[in-house]
Order: sequence, then structure tokens, then C-alpha cells
Amino acid sequence: MFNSDNKFDIQLEQGQIAERRLAKLLAGKIEVKSESYLWRRTGNICVEYEQNGKPSGIAATEADWWAHELMDDEREQTVAIILVPVERMHQLCSMARKHENGGDGGRFKNYLIRIVDIFRW
Repeated sequence: MFNSDNKFDIQLEQGQIAERRLAKLLAGKIEVKSESYLWRRTGNICVEYEQNGKPSGIAATEADWWAHELMDDEREQTVAIILVPVERMHQLCSMARKHENGGDGGRFKNYLIRIVDIFRW
């Protein structure tokens, strides 16, 4: 049996605490970026920090939270959304590899962050 102790009241309380924590979190500013296929093939997410020589993305955000939407190859379905405090994303970026000539004719500079590193504390 999955819940052999039948302590549903404790599990319910823990769930309600988590729901309140999530509601408070979602009341903050969230910046959302979407990414398809490369995250699955490389195990990295791409976090922009400069466009056309000017700060952008993580370097310019005023958000409290960074949400990275991982989509299927056809960009039709969301596979997962990784939600990270912007402060933590800055830490991850400071340790990440830079990709200098990304997207649209090399106009973007990005950090490549290994997805597994997001979950290491």
C-alpha cells in the first residue's frame, strides 16, 4: 500500500503549505523563455545575456523568477518548465560556458547551462 500509515491529515497539511508557497512565488515577476529541441540533444539550456551589443535576457531582467520552458521538437507541447530564482540563475550563469555567436546571424550572446547543474545546490 502506498500510504500504509494512513496519515492523510499530515500529507494534506504539507500539500496546503506547498500550495501557499507556490501561490506566493507566482505573485512575483516571472520572465519566461522557451526552448525547443537543442535542450534535449545537448542537455543544456541557452540563457541570453546580450543582443546586438546590449544587455538582454538574464543581464537585463527585472524579474524575481526565471522560467525556462522546455518544448518538444515541433514547439507544439511543453515538456517541462524549470522555475529558478533570478539570483540563483545569475550564480549558474557565472559558472556557465559562454556561447558568443548564437541565433539570428550571431547577434546574441548566451550562457549554456547544463540542466543537471540547475538542480545541484
